[in-house]
Amino acid sequence: MAKRKSHERSMGTMISTVCFFMMAVFFFLQSADFMDAGDSLKGYGLIFCAIASTAAGLRFIIHNIIAKFRGQQ
Repeated sequence: MAKRKSHERSMGTMISTVCFFMMAVFFFLQSADFMDAGDSLKGYGLIFCAIASTAAGLRFIIHNIIAKFRGQQ
């Protein structure tokens, strides 16, 4: 099996990225429902999950930015 270059993205990787973004939207909308219902602890917890899922979806962009700051690209 040929070794993949690091900048190439597989179909599975792209599907994972889309799933991370969809979960971020779901968590954010669900957090708004909890906040409206007065359950702020669950609401803030889901906002944290939405931010983490968004960061996971942006993992390649974040990697490229950090690599540029370190001078690796």
